[in-house]
Formats: sequence, C-alpha cells, structure tokens
Amino acid sequence: MPEAVERIDNDNREKQGMNDDKNLLNIQLRVADILLPLTVKRDEEEFYREAAKRIDILLNTYRGNFPEQSRVEYLIMVALHLSVACVKLERKNDTLPFTTKIEELTRMLEDYLKKDTE
Repeated sequence: MPEAVERIDNDNREKQGMNDDKNLLNIQLRVADILLPLTVKRDEEEFYREAAKRIDILLNTYRGNFPEQSRVEYLIMVALHLSVACVKLERKNDTLPFTTKIEELTRMLEDYLKKDTE
C-alpha cells in the first residue's frame, strides 16, 4: 500500500477512535458499599446509575427482611431477584410463538383459498 494511502487510513482510524472516546464516559458508582469505576457509553450512563440505585434499594430491602444473613447471601438474593425480572421481560417480549401461529394460520388460509378457486 502506498505511504500516502496508509497515512490517510491511520488518520481515519485515529479519528474514529477519537469519536468512540467522545462517546465514552468515565463514571464511578457505589454499589453495595463498593466503589466501581466504569467506562460507559454517554447515552447509557443513566441506565447504569438507575441500575446501581435499584441494586442498593433491593439490598437494603433484603437486609431489613432477612437480618443476620451474610453479605454474599444478600447479593445472591438481589442477583436472583433481578434475573427473575429479566427472564419475565424476555418471555413477555418473546413474539416467536405468535409469529409461528400467524404463519401457520396464513398457510392454512392460503391452502383453503387455493382449494376454493380450483
């Protein structure tokens, strides 16, 4: 590759990298009394902060409801709670069974209409 083309490619890569860096944000979150330094996309910062807040709320709820448990047990309870919520949302948003049924009904209707026209 000629040197000039190589230089342009490197300049473009550097510009693209700079754009990626501009899109990233260094934040610090305190979750379960642990300070977490993170690099996140700017448009996702709010999600991370809200998620950290929810974890702490759940953690405090479980601490209040189940005193004398270990820190690890509280964190496991929170992880399980959030995982169950995630699974419920995934299943709620799963349209595959409906799509499959619609395709099946469409085929049946098309077959019926073909027979009717013959």
